[in-house]
Amino acid sequence: MATLYTRINENAQKIYYGDITINGRRYRKKLATSREAALKELKRWEYGLLFTSPEPVVKDHPLTRARLSFLKDLELSSKLCDKYFNVFSYTTRRFMEYCHKHNAYNLAEVTSELARSFFHLRCNTRTTSKYKSSLDNYAPILSPSTVNKELQILKRFFRYCMDMEWVEQSPFRSVKAIKKKGSGGRYHFSDSDIKMIMDSAGRFHDFYYLLLHTGIRSTDAFKLKPEHFEG
Repeated sequence: MATLYTRINENAQKIYYGDITINGRRYRKKLATSREAALKELKRWEYGLLFTSPEPVVKDHPLTRARLSFLKDLELSSKLCDKYFNVFSYTTRRFMEYCHKHNAYNLAEVTSELARSFFHLRCNTRTTSKYKSSLDNYAPILSPSTVNKELQILKRFFRYCMDMEWVEQSPFRSVKAIKKKGSGGRYHFSDSDIKMIMDSAGRFHDFYYLLLHTGIRSTDAFKLKPEHFEG
């Protein structure tokens, strides 16, 4: 059975992919940027798979080479700034080094169990980037948002490997993102809190009064000049 599906890349361009299952084996491939061209390529590709011997999936593609190819493709095809490109680079390198420590040097050696154990490790990793963490000796674990972003990067890396036909499926396919807890309602000052603040405001009384009755941010209020007022 052959089907088409689409993805939108970083340049807001629609890309058509093909998905074919033959004798229980699944094949996926990037086809074209237009539906008409993709349908033609899908038919040609399906015919080739049905009536010719399929080429075996490369079993010894090095993880290091795959990572470099992914980063090169990312650099050429996306508009990521240096900051976010470095996040992709650090995240994939961290996972690659973890795989090497567990004697997995090729893509085919990266199992779902290895991917899941790495994800669990990151879920419990403590960060040292918290402000003045060295002073209070407290290093919190990585936030769910950070861990989920890393997971999306690694899933994207293995989607690229699948599109390049280096692997048949992603080892991260069954790894689910962490559910974020609700932050709850916003905190607000009570009438007694406001009275205490205003009574203690001193020379900042007028400044606090402006914030209270306009809702303007303190940074914006600080930049106000006489010419900004009318009347």
